[in-house]
Amino acid sequence: MSIVAELDFNDNATQYKRFAFLTREYVEDPKSAKEDIAKIPLENFFRLLEMYRYNAFTNNVHRGVLDFDSEMPSYFNKKPVWHEPIKAALETAVSEAYESKEVAIKEMEDVLRQLVRTATLDGPKVQPAKLFLNKFIQALE
Repeated sequence: MSIVAELDFNDNATQYKRFAFLTREYVEDPKSAKEDIAKIPLENFFRLLEMYRYNAFTNNVHRGVLDFDSEMPSYFNKKPVWHEPIKAALETAVSEAYESKEVAIKEMEDVLRQLVRTATLDGPKVQPAKLFLNKFIQALE
């Protein structure tokens, strides 16, 4: 059996953990956020915060166009819960780093915007952002 068959390439928790890890690196070294590649994790982490703000997580399973007329394999009939560990990790990070969900989202989105726009970060925003990202990463381990 191929090793590739054993890997789950759609592990959302791992992907968001990686985005948080990279974002934490940009918080620690804001000048590195100038690189074009930095936009990928920063924008995706921003999208995650927006999903969290509006509880806009979905359990839709996306099938390919060739699969519409065939019977669904049994693994598609399970309700995916991809967002539950991510949402729990966000809630842990909020409780550890900020006073409320809305404050956390506002502050973290400000940090992300500032990194993308100016590749700098205000001193008072650094420690809470790092704490938030560290707690999020730890909660996903």
